[in-house]
Amino acid sequence: GARPARRAAAAWDGGDVGGFDCLVPADDSPAAAEVYRADDASQGVTCVHAVSNSLVLALRPARTMRFVKYVSAAAPGSRWDVSVEYQLAPAAGGEGEGR
Repeated sequence: GARPARRAAAAWDGGDVGGFDCLVPADDSPAAAEVYRADDASQGVTCVHAVSNSLVLALRPARTMRFVKYVSAAAPGSRWDVSVEYQLAPAAGGEGEGR
């Protein structure tokens, strides 16, 4: 029924079982890859939790890293990702001109 589906959605949305995409500003320090936080004090950190049948489009600034947090054994299922990255060409009229 709907109850197991709601529990699964709540587990994914809480972030406790992992499986979420995270965009963080690049940091060249050795410890940066191991430490990440997504709270009110985080600047430039975006986390997108796993959602069934979803499409996420993100315009990433330069020097932004993307990773998927590991999926815990306690997760209510698995996840499959298809990921594509594009380089955007500068606008023909130069940067800053809106269309």
